[in-house]
Amino acid sequence: MKIKKRGFHKNRGDFFRSKLVLDSLKSKIAFFVIVLMFGVVISIEILDVYGSKEEFEKGSAKLNKKESNVLYSPEVLEGTSEVIHYDDFDNKKSWEDYYLRTNDGTRYKLNFIQGQEPDMISGENIKVTGIANNVASQESEIDVEGLEILQSATAGAEPNPNLGPQRIVVILANFQDNPLQPVTKEEVWNRVFDSYRRGSINSWVQEVSYGKTWLPGDVYGWYTLPSAFCSRENFLDFIDAIVSASDNDIYFGD
Repeated sequence: MKIKKRGFHKNRGDFFRSKLVLDSLKSKIAFFVIVLMFGVVISIEILDVYGSKEEFEKGSAKLNKKESNVLYSPEVLEGTSEVIHYDDFDNKKSWEDYYLRTNDGTRYKLNFIQGQEPDMISGENIKVTGIANNVASQESEIDVEGLEILQSATAGAEPNPNLGPQRIVVILANFQDNPLQPVTKEEVWNRVFDSYRRGSINSWVQEVSYGKTWLPGDVYGWYTLPSAFCSRENFLDFIDAIVSASDNDIYFGD
């Protein structure tokens, strides 16, 4: 009888443990079904608003497009141009940064597509169309889509005498006590006037002036001067002596 009693108690404990496991499993299944039904109800409610899945996706696309247009619609701003040139001698690079300063004093950095930078100088009245970034923590910038120069910085101004051809002459001179001619006239001409020679004075002037200034001219000499002019103290006399020596070959005007 004791054996049966022990067996009875053992079987009864297994029964209760099985019942607890089954109840826990039923609870989890019920919870999963409720969550699944909740998701289906939400999906049905959304589809009821748009009518179908395709219409729902179209509605989302329209909403995103509308938000994009609000956030990124082009602006049209007017003001004065500012151009800053930079030289990086260590890395042998140079570039320009372009800015727009509006009438209220706001300064925008103008971002152009590389290779499409304008031929623009500071002080011009311009109109810019583009996407503006006005984030307070950053420098205000505009991704430029269009630019119009309303008034040139040089409009109405007197012609700049330093632009265009700047005719010069090179005069070669030596002294009676040292009448050497270390270079030829052709070599000097190439070093000074040859615009196709890298490193010549003329090519450098054209580069730094963006092609607005160049140096036509010629080389004269050699002329041999008295040795008395070979000193810093007599420099002005030296100039006068060179002009006198070459006066028959060069017209200096008044």
